[in-house]
Amino acid sequence: MSRQRCGNVRSGQIGKTNNCIWATELIRDALEELFRSPRQTRSVRGAIVILLSDGLDRGSCEMMAKNVARLSRLAHRIIWINPLCVDPLFEPRAAAIRAILPFVDKVYGCQDLSDVAAIVPNLFTDN
Repeated sequence: MSRQRCGNVRSGQIGKTNNCIWATELIRDALEELFRSPRQTRSVRGAIVILLSDGLDRGSCEMMAKNVARLSRLAHRIIWINPLCVDPLFEPRAAAIRAILPFVDKVYGCQDLSDVAAIVPNLFTDN
């Protein structure tokens, strides 16, 4: 989504724009909301799903792990853009990060929107 189109997005929203599902909340909450709606769930089938998050969700990760596993079965690929991964000393210690990693096809680090823009050409390759 363009920066202009993101300007009106409030925390806790989930929606779909031009075949792009976006959410502005914790990964766990966003996935629970996604899977509540059969229509939204169908829109994930065969999609390249991009998670843009630090993965530092709090609370129980059991349901989140089940939902990410379900997402990985529906989606073509799951790409995770995590700002923490830019640090060469980064280690996945948080429970949420460890719960998600087995289901992610590729992880990228980013520091700002220009880093995210540089990742875009790589999103549609299968390597």
